[in-house]
Amino acid sequence: MKTLKILLAFILVISFKALSQEDPIQVEVRLLEKVLSDITQKQLIYVCIYGSEKIQYIQKYCTKIHITNCEKADIIIADKEVPYNDKPVVALNEEILKKLKNAIGGLYWKKGRPQLIFLEDRLKKFDIQLPSEYNRFIIKSENLSQKFIYNTNAITIAEI
Repeated sequence: MKTLKILLAFILVISFKALSQEDPIQVEVRLLEKVLSDITQKQLIYVCIYGSEKIQYIQKYCTKIHITNCEKADIIIADKEVPYNDKPVVALNEEILKKLKNAIGGLYWKKGRPQLIFLEDRLKKFDIQLPSEYNRFIIKSENLSQKFIYNTNAITIAEI
């Protein structure tokens, strides 16, 4: 009987721990919503999602993001090249951040952790002022090199 109680207690602890962990996709989408809200400084953000499969998760977990076409969007989220040069883009991978001249920053996962980076000159190009808590994530475009990207810090929602 004592063994059964210990086994039951063990199962309850394991089950509670498994249920209390957040879905990584939900964390990523919530982080993206927070960053976009701070970039645009709007309560309702009109976003064009270009090439990303995250659209279903954004619709499920976000309350401030309204998905629209790229012409009407405040900002574009992309994981591939975008044919629009007049809108700021948040890249969802390093390669797009480097390729797109209108990519103001990137939010992507590396080694299981979200990475955040903003490019100072491109923020100025679009007249975007970020809150001071983002200062450690802002770099100059000329420092956007392979070596620097690998040295960026991970970010959590609690940090910003």
